[in-house]
Amino acid sequence: MTPLMPFFLWKGFPLVQSRLFSHLFSLQARRMRYLRVDPLFRPYWREVANRPLLNQEEEACLLAQAATSSVARNTLLEGNQRLVILIAVAFAGQGVPLSELIQEGNLGLLHALERFDPHKTRRLSTYAKYWIVQHIQQALCRNSHAVSLSERTVQSLAQMEQHIRQAEAQGIAPDPRDLASRCHLSVEQVMALLPLREGPLSLQHSSLEAGPLSEIVAAPPLLLPDPESQSTCHPALMSALARLNEREQQVLRLRFGLEEDGVVHDNYHEIAWLVFHRQGKRVDERIRQIEKRALVKMHAFLEGKEPPAHKRRRRPTTAKSAAKKISQRQRKEARLDEDVPCS
Repeated sequence: MTPLMPFFLWKGFPLVQSRLFSHLFSLQARRMRYLRVDPLFRPYWREVANRPLLNQEEEACLLAQAATSSVARNTLLEGNQRLVILIAVAFAGQGVPLSELIQEGNLGLLHALERFDPHKTRRLSTYAKYWIVQHIQQALCRNSHAVSLSERTVQSLAQMEQHIRQAEAQGIAPDPRDLASRCHLSVEQVMALLPLREGPLSLQHSSLEAGPLSEIVAAPPLLLPDPESQSTCHPALMSALARLNEREQQVLRLRFGLEEDGVVHDNYHEIAWLVFHRQGKRVDERIRQIEKRALVKMHAFLEGKEPPAHKRRRRPTTAKSAAKKISQRQRKEARLDEDVPCS
């Protein structure tokens, strides 16, 4: 760049412009400014911002020492504090103080550090962000209701509440059948969840033949199992699950919330990351295939039958592959003719 050249004609101007606008208008930059303005978090954020960032070589060296050195573990935790704060700010304003969200995020970061495998993922932050988000979401679920509800119920309530608000914004009265189809629930489950939501619903509107919604909500839920059937079904399911291989068990436990944390992973992206530490359409399809095969096996186990043998799908025969097989067969026959002695 020469002294007389205008700045906008400099060949490096588009790169500088894109970086400038991405910094000014990105969500991360807005979170940074929020923390600088907030007087309560200004000292803490100043302390975290002054800590040096860890490059890949330093992080790899500290990860090798983390199993035996508490100093290395503390350095890794302090080096990723910015990530915890930025994720916690994204979930702020939902009834839980920001300080508690940061504490939950730190627990998620510590959990990720214990389970991190450097041979599968290069950087700790890439793997830790999923555990940080999961711990923060669990804290929001625990504090969102006065009555203690399971996390799966809270997630279903949040999903149903979102569809109800969208319908009310369009001037449409929410319909239980529509809610059931959108939330992938049955109508009976929707009826059982409606009394637990906080907002009002148009109780006089209903497209069901059973009557208005105000009469159906007061009815007892039809899908809740009685204690006797639940006590007999649970051991059978667990025994059928134990007969699957390790990968199939892991996928089903994550998919249906059978882990210790009870978190239900609705999409295949999260499960693919937790199982394979990779993301992409091919990995998501692989998770879907594993889930389908595992459910078929469990259904057979519960009925006392042997699961069907897994058949690998053969590739369709093309003209090129057919010609290749014919040439291989001809070479094999010619080799056999050479080995036959002349009479």
